[in-house]
Amino acid sequence: MGILSKLFSSGKKPAGQEAGPAVKDMPASPAKTRLMQLYSSPAAETERIRMAVAMKADSENWSRAERSFWYYIIGDALAVRSKREDPRSIPFYAASVFDNPIPTNLGWYEIKRACNEYSSLESTPKNAVMLHQKHPLPESFDGLTEVRS
Repeated sequence: MGILSKLFSSGKKPAGQEAGPAVKDMPASPAKTRLMQLYSSPAAETERIRMAVAMKADSENWSRAERSFWYYIIGDALAVRSKREDPRSIPFYAASVFDNPIPTNLGWYEIKRACNEYSSLESTPKNAVMLHQKHPLPESFDGLTEVRS
């Protein structure tokens, strides 16, 4: 179960964070519907990653907020599957905050939790650019379904 699912079910939120990368502020759209279905899917994390990767071409036509949520979902699935030990999740969280750098984007929380060097990093658009440059997305999403630790 991903952090958003845990937060929704527990009613708790990390200090200063809202549940999701501004998902509640996204207007209703087919992409949002698909993303919410993907995020709440009961499928195993590897299958959720496979389903998310299959959306890659479609994501190029989505709003930045929708793409941000998609990146967050992939990062979260990679992290949850590996008990938070897969460093491949960081570029996806960085892409999430780059596409939607609002301070309440949970991607900031995940980056700060996973990387001690960023634990006190201010959640700003400038820092979102820095993270995205320092942790770029992989050129290919092939192999994301392979388990690493």
